[in-house]
Amino acid sequence: MTAQFTHDDWASTAETLDLDALLLDEHFQRIFGWTKEMAGDPRTIVDLGAGTGTGTFGLARTFPKATVVAVDQSETMLNRLRGRR
Repeated sequence: MTAQFTHDDWASTAETLDLDALLLDEHFQRIFGWTKEMAGDPRTIVDLGAGTGTGTFGLARTFPKATVVAVDQSETMLNRLRGRR
């Protein structure tokens, strides 16, 4: 059996993800610290399902020497991520 996800309201989802990021910032920082301990010093990181970029930018800050690539199926999410630069 396979499941297919469709979503018609990416803008609302993006708003929710950004609000979640604000509320969970301290938790995310702990995860990024743990990731650094586990991953060493990667050269390339791919953030699959990047959404609005909370994880993408957190990984870029955690691993400043790495190239971080954001991938998402939603152009709305990627445009929002690009706007955060």
